[in-house]
Amino acid sequence: MNIPFGSLNETFFWLTWLLAVPLLLWALWRAPWHKVLNDWVAQAVFAGAVLLVLGLWSVKASIGPGLSFHFLGATLLTLMFGWQFAFIALAFVQALVTYTGGAGWDAFAANWLTHAVVPVLVTWWSLLAAYRWLPRNFFVYVFLNAFLVGALAMLASILALSAVLVWGDVISWSKLSYQFLPLLPMMMGPEAFVNGFLMTILVINKVEWVSTFTDEQYLHGK
Repeated sequence: MNIPFGSLNETFFWLTWLLAVPLLLWALWRAPWHKVLNDWVAQAVFAGAVLLVLGLWSVKASIGPGLSFHFLGATLLTLMFGWQFAFIALAFVQALVTYTGGAGWDAFAANWLTHAVVPVLVTWWSLLAAYRWLPRNFFVYVFLNAFLVGALAMLASILALSAVLVWGDVISWSKLSYQFLPLLPMMMGPEAFVNGFLMTILVINKVEWVSTFTDEQYLHGK
């Protein structure tokens, strides 16, 4: 669910932009550009992933006037490229969605924070925790980091967006809790499946496209 033009009050407008701009600049600065600048294959994979997620975002389900939800794909991008490039990729996706009229430019920062920053950080921190505390094997990576965390990332994103919508006076809590939040399980399940399914395919067939998975760490000797 994207916030349309003119919906946020002035306080939330400035707050979200003051948070989003430093985070995006931080991602641009910390991104491992050496991995892609002279590698046209990596660039093509990144562009293809952006277009794939853009396609996922275009699949929407409306549940009432002004209320709809779509896939995120944030977990997929994070596992493929790391948090920095996931931030950047989802900024491109959000910009394209906004340009085509799916959201308001004044709400770009709020939409990017809730649709990108929150689910990407949930995925990244969960990956680090699993890497440190759990056995490093294929099943933990796919079923936990892709399937389960994909669902948790969607949950965190929706809760963050709900907070912005209510506190920013975009929608009332009663309407949101009655029409939207009861359908959270229906959003989390498909999100978990899509991320888990695509990551399973990538790990099996194109592991070189997945920066957070290596055969040496997850498969050899297991």
